[in-house]
Amino acid sequence: MTRGTRSLLNVLLRSAVLVGVIGVSPALAQTTNNAPAAAAAKTDAPVARPWMDASLDPSARADLILKEMTLDEKLQLTFGYFSTDAAWLKTPTKNWEFPKDGLPGSAGIVPGIARLGIPSQWQTDAGVGVASQRSATPRLRTSLPSGILTAATWNPALAEAGGAMIGNEAFLSGFNVQLAGGMNLLREPRNGRNFEYGGEDPLLAGVMTGHAIKGIQSEHVVSTMKHYAFNGQETNRFTIDHHVGEQAARQSDLLAFQIANEIGQPGSVMCSYNRVNGHYACENDWLLNTVLKKDWGFKGYVMSDWGLPIRRRKPPMPGSTSSRAGRSIGRPISPKRCARRSITAMSARRARTTWPGACCGGCSRWAHSTRRSAAIARRRSTMQRTRRSRAAMPRRASSC
Repeated sequence: MTRGTRSLLNVLLRSAVLVGVIGVSPALAQTTNNAPAAAAAKTDAPVARPWMDASLDPSARADLILKEMTLDEKLQLTFGYFSTDAAWLKTPTKNWEFPKDGLPGSAGIVPGIARLGIPSQWQTDAGVGVASQRSATPRLRTSLPSGILTAATWNPALAEAGGAMIGNEAFLSGFNVQLAGGMNLLREPRNGRNFEYGGEDPLLAGVMTGHAIKGIQSEHVVSTMKHYAFNGQETNRFTIDHHVGEQAARQSDLLAFQIANEIGQPGSVMCSYNRVNGHYACENDWLLNTVLKKDWGFKGYVMSDWGLPIRRRKPPMPGSTSSRAGRSIGRPISPKRCARRSITAMSARRARTTWPGACCGGCSRWAHSTRRSAAIARRRSTMQRTRRSRAAMPRRASSC
């Protein structure tokens, strides 16, 4: 079941070297959930689009499109918005609004750049199926067994087939990013998310999750690999600091991620809330730059976990090439806080992941199928409403 080099999807980066912390002060809270006015302003579209030449190397295509992008457009690609009915986010300091073009009840959206042919990222949870946020009208999609149960089969082909099914349903529902690929090792038996991971063995977890990622991406949907790294418990996950030596780290949790990366070649990595050896995972130079990008040669982009605030007292990490996203509780990245070369590097990773031959495949099918996917999603939504209406109808009492 090798669909490896078939196009993957228009991923255009999203996320985040954040700089994690626990909270955001009211003065720093975001005031809107839509793209900045400057980024949304109309700009003349280039007559020619040489970056759409499929015969060029993905890095060369990324370089071409970066030359056409304004600073505001680059910044737009580094910040995502929670795309669901979140009236609870409306506060005196935050005027939350549903993001323009967002799919209802979904995990998020990163606005694209229409004038350059860059589509939005429509993101959905998660590892066992296409999920909906809490809603009166959830999507009716197939739910597979838990991740740990799939891992217990020791059957990589089964994991890949399940991933392909999830990716196909995500694609037909209008999504192009699946927030799957969870593989934190089972260290704490009381961890509330052990069910979605691959158990305690790094070889088994890495192989099974890697094949699930490969299956998802065979359907032209980008999959994440998460939560990087050592996110072994949910209790105090925003503040806990995991202390681990380099050898122990590389022979346990990081080994699982390394194996999954080699097998599945995910387009994105989601960094975790917790600290690792004193530094937040999403601003950890050793984890993100030394291990992920240098040692493993990861070419995709890094996104933050949802709603992860950014530490205001610490500047962005030197050499960082990842970006912020998630549930947008803080401000978008500012050129005053982040060097322009870092912003450009973030945008380059998103652009490079868009095309075939990059880290995970390509996306040509998505570009030609957006309208079709949206139409299918609308039809499915209508079917859901019909089923609910029928279910609400009074039923005749049974005579037996």
